[in-house]
This record gives sequence, structure tokens and C-alpha cells, in this order.
Amino acid sequence: MNKEKELKQQIKQLQEENRILLHQVDELNKKLVESESFKSHFLSNVSNEIINPFASVMGLAQQIMNLKEDQINKAAELARLIFSEAATLDFQLNNIFVAARLEAGEETPEYTSINILEITGHALDNIRHKADDKQIKFDLDIASGLTGFVTDRKKLELILINLLDNAIKFSPSGITVALRVKRSGKNLSIEVEDKGIGMKKEEITRIFDRFHRANPTIQSLTPGSGLGLAVVEGLLFILGGKAEINSAPDRGTTVRILIPEGNPENITFDDNLFFEENEESF
Repeated sequence: MNKEKELKQQIKQLQEENRILLHQVDELNKKLVESESFKSHFLSNVSNEIINPFASVMGLAQQIMNLKEDQINKAAELARLIFSEAATLDFQLNNIFVAARLEAGEETPEYTSINILEITGHALDNIRHKADDKQIKFDLDIASGLTGFVTDRKKLELILINLLDNAIKFSPSGITVALRVKRSGKNLSIEVEDKGIGMKKEEITRIFDRFHRANPTIQSLTPGSGLGLAVVEGLLFILGGKAEINSAPDRGTTVRILIPEGNPENITFDDNLFFEENEESF
């Protein structure tokens, strides 16, 4: 009788373990399907982000070639449009190449002494054509004396451009995007704040996923591959940096990052520099 009872208990235990395993397999299958969907959207978006500006550059260049002598005054505006499309193409390709090197483990830091004000200005110049198209202005709060900071110039610049691009992309026309840059101890603190569409709390935890977009239903309105913040996270990892996002639907998003100076082995972060675990500020 005891053996029969023991056997029943073992069968019951096996059934429970089987139920748990089936549930785990089901969840894994859902994640795989979701991942493939994200990748499909990503590849489609990347194709558009490369093909569209490339086609525009060729078309605009042809228009300049066909200008009559009395239409030469139009050349400057057409050249501006070519620059805008070429800058967009260069940005997208740079993200793709960096993402590929990050995944292959081939991206390494190259530390130099840089002028943060100069880097910030260059990043703003790179993204300004997109801001102008949406009549978005920048509210800049950049601390003076940010010279001689040791980090990777190219990686920091790409981080800045991606953060600004994301803020512009998901903001309505005519608003202001805030950029705050300062030293926090031995670290560089960068904060980008927009008043755009924002995100739900559950979306924030996934925003740095490689192919994830917080709201895939708005792809036709806000083009983009969903790769930018994943690149930011990968570059921050290499530089020993840290990021945090505070956001709420229809109330905007603030991204704050800290980058240690020099070798990331010497990281000293003060957690008080980051957001509290609440959304009271929104």
C-alpha cells in the first residue's frame, strides 16, 4: 500500500514537472516567434532606411544636373536636401556596422583626451537637419570646462547622436528637446529629455533590446530600425557606462547616462545620480 501511494506521488510529481516544462517551452516558443517578428520588422526598416535616402540622393543629384541656367538658384536647396539624405544614410550605416562589430566582439575602446563641448556640438550639427525638418529646438545646458575628459571620441559621439535622434523621432513637431551635460565626480553625465509619446513601464525594460521598438504600430509614422538604443547600450557596456530611462505615456522620456573617465575598471558610480523607482516626476 505504501509503495502504491509512493508511486502515485511520483506520478503526480512527474505530471507537475511536465506541466512546468510544457509551460516553459510554450513561453520560449512565444519569445522565438516575437523575436522573429522583431527581426523581420528590423530588416524591413533597415532596407527602407538605406534604400530611401540613397534613391533620394540620386534623384536630387539628377535634378541638379538637369537645372537650366535660369534655375541655378535652386541648386543650393537641392544640395541641402542631398546633405540631409546623405547624413541620414551615413548615420544608419554607422549604426549597422557598429552593431555588427559589437555582436562579433570586435568593438574595443580607443581612449583619448577630448573636448566634450566640441563633441556635443558636432553631434548636434549631425542631427540638426532632422530637428529642423520637425521645427524642434534644443535647450542646451552644457557645463563649461569639460575639456581633457578621457574616453572614446567616436563612441561617445555616436551615443549622443542616437539619444538625440531618438528624442526627435518620437517627439511631435515644434517642441523642445533638452540636452544636459556635466561632470559628476569622475564621470560624465548626459541627459536627454523630450516631451514625446513616452513609454509604459513594461516597455522601458525592453527598450535596449536589439530589434525592439517600444511601439511597433507606429513604424509608418516614425521610421527607424529600432537599433539605436541597442547600439547605445553596447557602447556603454564597452565604456563601462550606465543608463537609465524615466518615461510615461504621452508625457515624454528622459534618458540619463553616466560614463566613467578612462578605463572602465575604475568605475565609481553614485546611485543617487539616477532616478528613483517611481514615476512621480511624470
